[in-house]
Amino acid sequence: MTRIEALMHTAAGTLTALPDEPDDADTPVPGEGPLDARLVVIGESLGADEWEQRRLFVGRSGHKLRNHARLAGVNLRQARIDVVMPLFTPGGSIANVHKETLRDWQEDCRERVRAMSQRALIVAVGNAALETFTGLRESTRRRGSLYEWEGTRVLAMIHPAVAMKRKEYEKHCRLDWERVKLLTTPHETHHTTCGCAVKQERTHITPYTVSAEALVRGWKAFCAQAQCPTNIMAVDVETPKIKGERRLLCISFAFDPHTSLVLPFTDTYRPWIDALCRAPCIKLGHNFISYDRWWLEREGVHVVGEIRDTLCLSHALDPASAHSLEFLTSRYTWEPWYKDEGKGHDIALIERDLPGYYAYCGLDSLVTRELHDIVWSQLEARGLVAFYRKHYEALFDPLLDLSLRGVRIDHEARRHVLTESLHVARFARDALGALAGKSLFTLGTKRDEAVYAAMRDDDPSAFAALALRYGSEACAVSVDRVMSKTVSSVQLKELLYTQLGLPVQLKRRSNGEYTATADAVTLRQLRRQYGEERPEVQSILDLAMKHNKAQKLASFCYENHFDIDGRFRFSVKVNTEAARLASSAAPNGRGGNSQNSPRVKGYRRIFLPEPGHVLLSFDLSNVEGRFCFFYTNDCALMRLAQLRSSEYDDHTEVALLVGLAPDRQSVRRSVERQIAKAINHGAQRDMQGMRLSEMLMKEALDADGNWNEDFIKSVEECDTIIERYRRARPAIAAWHQRVRREMRTTGRLMSPSGRCWDVRYEEMNDDLFRRGYSWILQRSCAELMNQQGFIPLWYWLKNNKMESRILLHEHDELVCSCPVSEVFDVALFARDHLEEEVSGLRIPVEFSLGRSWAKEGEEWSELPSRDEMEKVALSLV
Repeated sequence: MTRIEALMHTAAGTLTALPDEPDDADTPVPGEGPLDARLVVIGESLGADEWEQRRLFVGRSGHKLRNHARLAGVNLRQARIDVVMPLFTPGGSIANVHKETLRDWQEDCRERVRAMSQRALIVAVGNAALETFTGLRESTRRRGSLYEWEGTRVLAMIHPAVAMKRKEYEKHCRLDWERVKLLTTPHETHHTTCGCAVKQERTHITPYTVSAEALVRGWKAFCAQAQCPTNIMAVDVETPKIKGERRLLCISFAFDPHTSLVLPFTDTYRPWIDALCRAPCIKLGHNFISYDRWWLEREGVHVVGEIRDTLCLSHALDPASAHSLEFLTSRYTWEPWYKDEGKGHDIALIERDLPGYYAYCGLDSLVTRELHDIVWSQLEARGLVAFYRKHYEALFDPLLDLSLRGVRIDHEARRHVLTESLHVARFARDALGALAGKSLFTLGTKRDEAVYAAMRDDDPSAFAALALRYGSEACAVSVDRVMSKTVSSVQLKELLYTQLGLPVQLKRRSNGEYTATADAVTLRQLRRQYGEERPEVQSILDLAMKHNKAQKLASFCYENHFDIDGRFRFSVKVNTEAARLASSAAPNGRGGNSQNSPRVKGYRRIFLPEPGHVLLSFDLSNVEGRFCFFYTNDCALMRLAQLRSSEYDDHTEVALLVGLAPDRQSVRRSVERQIAKAINHGAQRDMQGMRLSEMLMKEALDADGNWNEDFIKSVEECDTIIERYRRARPAIAAWHQRVRREMRTTGRLMSPSGRCWDVRYEEMNDDLFRRGYSWILQRSCAELMNQQGFIPLWYWLKNNKMESRILLHEHDELVCSCPVSEVFDVALFARDHLEEEVSGLRIPVEFSLGRSWAKEGEEWSELPSRDEMEKVALSLV
């Protein structure tokens, strides 16, 4: 019985075992297409469907590949299609083939391709195919790169099976097939995008490639070019780890895609670097504001003049795409993948080939310079230069200021939160170990084990003996290590699924595989299903969740989370799909995501204003919900979108709409209103019941690790709640329909400001449509906050030489440090600009004052009088 017959029997109700391996396993399946084809497509091996039908590329992966080619305008009927190993491999994967056998088939494949005398391009699909013709692997990194084999160009391409597992690669595959179309279309006039031009010649002037005199001449020539204000100079820095800390090692400059100047960042060459950075020419970099310029400014090197950033240029053209330098290189240039030449970021690896590392630094600046000309010309052709200057260039100085300044920290309060959190985590961890009959974590040394035993038994004499034996400092290190130990995920899964016998919960990973999981949502689901009938399960799950909650909070308070001067720093850049600012750790590896801080008052108390200041926060009240109401064009909802929270609380109304509470008085702020807030957020994005149920489960565990059953709703209950919401507000569903129609008919979403999200490369499905609803709401919030709040406020403070400073940008909230004398003026400026009407909608702004970010001072739903606000500010100082 064949595999297809077995599947048909099973579908008809007769359970039939699938055959382990097809018959005639030693008979290769021949290639397809004309032998004199110019295009040759080489895959890896055969799947079950290909073997059953005795044809290539007819399974799910094959259909995906053929569809990608069709959408790019490539006719595969005129191409020669083959695979490296034309057999059904063990388990359907060529990875299971013995190396010697694979090498024999690779040589056989090369012989087959040599027989195709008219070949002009080989598309190598997957690692095995790429290795056959180039000796290289890692096709997901090298995709889009053009190589050569025996006079024939070879294009690396991701295997479609990978794109099926990881949706972000869908666009990569589509773009690579467009490259195939360019490379195989006959033409006489060559241009930068056709791929026929000779590979760019790259020259690097470094202390390792030229004499000292030639290096001086090269620098002087670069300085001469830098004096012209219209010349564009690419800049790139390299910051490897030296003794565990990132340091600025070298910096490269390039005025064209051919020649770079790479200088060590030492006292000898610092005046040279300073002269180039202060020259009047245009400065260019990739992620320049959030990384390279941050490092230079931190080292006292000021970059002056107009600045351009290829990451921002790319984002202005295509916000939902990838924007890394390697991706843009593969999309717009023909430079093959070269990032492996960086040899990681550890100086021990780099010093083995320091000249090669300098050349790598130079190549970064050359590629960036080449990218600029291509991307800038596209920006000009689409009339987006003014848009870029308004929405990106205007952000450069404010974002750099936020990242460099950082936030002052109350370290005494931080250590208190850290100690408290680690004690809670340790208690839960040790209790889990007692229930399991063994520790659910491992200790690296005997000293750690002895210290842990003394801590567990609370034995001061044992501590004293250990201090004498190992030394007090060594014991203190062990205490810190033991306190920060987390429950092992592997051992927790063993406890849940082996010892307790709970059904194994699976989660789909980014690579498409399903593996056992014990993540936050899974623990909550298991507790809900088995907690009542099995008390021991409930105890273990409660302890595991309490441990994870406390340990996560502690991770935000570790010493290395803060910079050397004790401040909390972060980087901010524009690279999200909806153009919201994204935060991460500072370029030196310290700090973290400023927009992902725990919403716990104990933690937020550690964030302080500057000395003698108060913290002023102002946020856009329910901004995304108001935009959603406004976009429905429903008169009633549009009226509600304008009301202040003191006049109308939509979360309370939703709690009544969906039946969470019988009347307004019974809506408890901590439960029903919080649930309604999640419902509002989900229903406005057409969320399904399963996702809403998971969201509520996460809310069920409070900051202290206590479980609240009121938040738990089944998938069926959540589906019912969402349906009630839709029936009560049908205009939102009508808006969803209009968005879907726009995406289907135009292949894009446009904002009034000119921002465009091209969805032609995406699969049209419900997930994409939900991304579309979120894109509109988040983009509207981001543009309002940046264009009417963050940017004008920052420049107003700077131009008026005020002491107030913006400390944090939290999407819909700005946090400022203000002296008492300026606090009302700053709040007034923010209100007048943020509440300015846009296309008929005015978003209310709410204010709060506090000694810290915990907002323990005063809150107002609208701006109070100057006297009232300054009186509160004085009391806080």
